[in-house]
Amino acid sequence: HCSCCANSAGARQSAIGGRKSDTSQVRIADLFKPVQVHDVIGYALNRDIHMKPDLKSMTRKELEKLRADIEKALAKLEKQDMKAALAAAEKAVKAHGFSLAEITGAPQPAKRGPKPGKKPKQPGVPKYADPADKTKTWTGKGRRPDWFVAAMEAGKSPDDLAI
Repeated sequence: HCSCCANSAGARQSAIGGRKSDTSQVRIADLFKPVQVHDVIGYALNRDIHMKPDLKSMTRKELEKLRADIEKALAKLEKQDMKAALAAAEKAVKAHGFSLAEITGAPQPAKRGPKPGKKPKQPGVPKYADPADKTKTWTGKGRRPDWFVAAMEAGKSPDDLAI
């Protein structure tokens, strides 16, 4: 067993009052205690978890997949470590009455909004108008309005509807 499995087994044994954990001696309350996921996996796949891969017998494709899996796992662990470090730093700074941004001099996260110097979009200039109701207009961009489609089906050209 690895140290994590050995520790879990020891913890399980001590939780049952120092007795070995066979089914005849397990109390009902012990059945509802949380079980670590790696305990279950380690028990079910003990040989696979603790076996060292035979790199010499692996194909190039298998080795590349192994490398990709390792890099992915390392990236995930690094992200978790960074998150934990940030949380610890924020907790320590908060204990002294400051925010992490105040200590580091980093700007506070800005509220989302338009980028500075960028003007809001202006509505397009109408190019076509409904002959029956001049207040209904269309810029010629996007979906055609129903009145425009009806006029086209009636035999009018876009030039007839142009403003």
